[in-house]
Amino acid sequence: MATEYELTLFDYLSIMRRRAPYLIGIFVVVLLIAIVVAFAIPPTFRSTGTIMVESQQVPDNMVSSTVKTQLDERINAVKQRVMTRESLLQIINKHGLFKESRSLTTSELIDKMRERVGIELINVDAMQGNRPGKLTTSFTLSFVDQHPEVALQVTQDLVTLFLDWNVKLRTEGATETTAFLT
Repeated sequence: MATEYELTLFDYLSIMRRRAPYLIGIFVVVLLIAIVVAFAIPPTFRSTGTIMVESQQVPDNMVSSTVKTQLDERINAVKQRVMTRESLLQIINKHGLFKESRSLTTSELIDKMRERVGIELINVDAMQGNRPGKLTTSFTLSFVDQHPEVALQVTQDLVTLFLDWNVKLRTEGATETTAFLT
């Protein structure tokens, strides 16, 4: 009956010493590949703007169940208005985006722009009436580009568009409500 030999720390060190040229060679090759990749990939910059959403100024007992859905619906409605073809084309032309891609069609330019724009809702745990749930408190708009100044300017334009459309939609809603009540 043969007994199994257990490797000790000295055995592992001995193995590593014998294989040192291979280990060093692999380390150097991986390091060189990482350096080449780091310099070959162009840098990208993300500019982000955060917009805080104010809570509704109506008593909680009257609208507690619909506040979250109305807020999410309003954000989505404004998002759809901002991400329209005309708005995005205006931003593309204003900042001269995608000049290197002259062969792209307008639809392809719009799709490329939409890929670079990010809109993320920031939710927190909160009490809504008597039930716990997620409440949207803010959201971020971001844009990715190879030039930091362009990323910043486009993000500023997107935030401005978002805020302008929000004011416009709220004004329209208030006008419709006033007309209905009169």
